Amino acid sequence: MLRRAKKLYRTGGIREVGRGIKDFLIFKTDAGPLIFRVHPNATLAVGDLDVEFHIEQKEDIARASGHGELDVLTDFADELAADDVVWDIGANVGTYSIIAELSGATAEAFEPGTEARARLDRNAALNGVSIDVHEYALADRNGESVLSHEDRSGIRRLIDDGTGDVIPIKRGDDIDVLQPDVVKIDVEGAELDVLDGMPETLAETRVCYVEYHSGVDRSAVVSTVERAGLSLGSEFDRGILKFTRTAAEDSPKSPS
Repeated sequence: MLRRAKKLYRTGGIREVGRGIKDFLIFKTDAGPLIFRVHPNATLAVGDLDVEFHIEQKEDIARASGHGELDVLTDFADELAADDVVWDIGANVGTYSIIAELSGATAEAFEPGTEARARLDRNAALNGVSIDVHEYALADRNGESVLSHEDRSGIRRLIDDGTGDVIPIKRGDDIDVLQPDVVKIDVEGAELDVLDGMPETLAETRVCYVEYHSGVDRSAVVSTVERAGLSLGSEFDRGILKFTRTAAEDSPKSPS
């Protein structure tokens, strides 16, 4: 436990240690529901927005408390213009998609996990928004892959072999979906595959958030996104990178 706390402190300071303690209480003990006083619904405040969550399991408690990403969620909300299209890649239970819709943007959510999609739909209805949810994962090829079985929907990942659900995968550049102004990618280690499958899409994107996970080459993520004409602007805790297109002629929209 001490070793884990030291690692968290090195990566994100005392705030990341606090997030780690909270996650331990939620996911590893029976104290989480008592400490966080689980109710049928919970509210996450992101700037001026209130995002409602159905509380069905421990992971929902973490999402409703920001899951250590409140600074990123706030930045994301501030970036949105009312007529933006957002690709929420690895949408899970819909936090980013719901923020987009509440901000007046249009969310295109990509979530291959059946349970996560069901929870996303319930959260969307609770917030009074409608979200297009695509039941496939984005990747660097078109075909099929395996989505791992995990004890939490937010850590399911694509695997080459092992136990899981066979799901469709598609290149972002090959799909018939509204093209994004803002992209968010959180895909548990498949970041480079997703990016490699959408270079043309990225070339038309204004802002891109990428969470790179353990084992993923950060420099490769940066160089891949920068080849599309975006520049690394901010780096948040938990390995979340924000890329922006700064040239005025390449940024027809600006946040409202």
